[in-house]
Amino acid sequence: MQTLRRLPGFLPGARPRISCRSIATKARSDITLTAGDVINLECTDLAFGGDGVCKLEDGFVVFVPRALPGEKLSAKVTSAKSGFARARKLETLTPHDHVDTPQCQHFGPCGGCALQSLQYSAQVGLKEHQVRSLMRRLAGVASTTLEDIVRPIIPCEHPYEYRNRMEFSLDPDSLELGLHYPGSQDRVLSIKNCSLQEPLANEMLAQIQNVLMKHGVLDDDLKRGNAWPANQTQRRSSYSKGRDRDGPQRVLEHVVIRHSVAERNYLVNFVTNRDARDLLAPVVEELREKFKDSLAGCVNSVAAKGRPVAERRIAKEYTLEGNGYLVETLGGLEYEISPNAFFQVNTRQAEKLFRYVLEAAAVQPDDVVLDLYCGSGAITLLLAQQCRRAHGVEVSAIAVDDARKNARRNHLTNVKFTAADAAAPLHPKLLASDIIVVDPARPGLTPNVVESIRSTTARRVVYVSCNPSTQARDIGALCDPNDELVGRPFKLVAVQPVDMYPQTPHVESVAVLERI
Repeated sequence: MQTLRRLPGFLPGARPRISCRSIATKARSDITLTAGDVINLECTDLAFGGDGVCKLEDGFVVFVPRALPGEKLSAKVTSAKSGFARARKLETLTPHDHVDTPQCQHFGPCGGCALQSLQYSAQVGLKEHQVRSLMRRLAGVASTTLEDIVRPIIPCEHPYEYRNRMEFSLDPDSLELGLHYPGSQDRVLSIKNCSLQEPLANEMLAQIQNVLMKHGVLDDDLKRGNAWPANQTQRRSSYSKGRDRDGPQRVLEHVVIRHSVAERNYLVNFVTNRDARDLLAPVVEELREKFKDSLAGCVNSVAAKGRPVAERRIAKEYTLEGNGYLVETLGGLEYEISPNAFFQVNTRQAEKLFRYVLEAAAVQPDDVVLDLYCGSGAITLLLAQQCRRAHGVEVSAIAVDDARKNARRNHLTNVKFTAADAAAPLHPKLLASDIIVVDPARPGLTPNVVESIRSTTARRVVYVSCNPSTQARDIGALCDPNDELVGRPFKLVAVQPVDMYPQTPHVESVAVLERI
């Protein structure tokens, strides 16, 4: 088998090289900036990821988080290179033309949202522009056909209180739950109310904070006679590592609040680094008493050892209250969602996303459908209703278990789920699929997966992505007409942006490719 030629920037697990240098096309090497310099700038664009693209008078580019197009500002340089610099915004000198009043009291220092000060109509306009730009630069879509291929973005009817899942980390200084500061993995901002989740979820957050402290879960080691490091830096280090040599062992890692729109109830997941059922029992009892019918269940998930915390897998799950899962309804099907399984965080917008995926797939009754990175089987099961046979592949065994339960729950017998890495060689039977759907994580597809897709007999590929930059890179590889590559190329026929994450710079994108 021939090897897929690696395109520039195409590395397994790597982001495409839409580097700062590639954006800073007008940068001049004779500009001299050093860290600490205070400069006045004008923001002209928004880079993918949310940083403002600002320019000095001669075009030298400076990237500034939280700067918005049209805004004039002063900023302090944090790093400088010959081609571009980075800076921190100090003051807005002249606001942009689409100013909006943030609804959240934590906007600014909180890393959860970056666009609340921008009117929603302008937010979706920027995201649509970003997708078009990425498709032109990375997928090679000609400017003359860009308007026809990239469709107008599907906006969100409810740009606040839309998230069905929020994760709150523990601040090692205040022992309060919150969200991380922008760009930080160890500094946590205490959060009282989050405008992206529903009011009842905020009530739960406040109650959880109170009862955790009341019953000693947050200072369990103090009760055991262990002393906290007096130095704040050492204390934070102790929490980030899980244990300081002479300090306490952290028990709680973070708390996840999940919400079912269909059932109108919540699941609380306490993620700890050891079995904490004994500590959490009185906490759960108070939550049950306080929220009664709104509480579907509580779970204690024990994270495996290792660092960083964000990448730890879950070693064990203990159900403390209720069934230990949520049930959500999408597209007329019911989905059982385990505490740590992936599911779209914007339920109402997911209905629109899945509706477009079904339309784009254009499945025929005799088709065989392959769904790579299928998660809990949401898209696979919807497609299974329309085809002869559907096969979902997902690396997470927990998600595959959910997917199989969901197939039984919805009485679908023409679907199969396999726990496997999509990057592994596909079984020969799967190469004969008629329609392929892929929904990878942010790093996108590896060259092996691109090669496998090109090797199939599929007539259409529907590529769902939460990262249009890696998606555009992969489209370029799938559509590459080079005769030396394995398989026949595809052509890009449509791209549909969907705003799944209002108030943030992130955007979902669905690309439709047809075999040439």
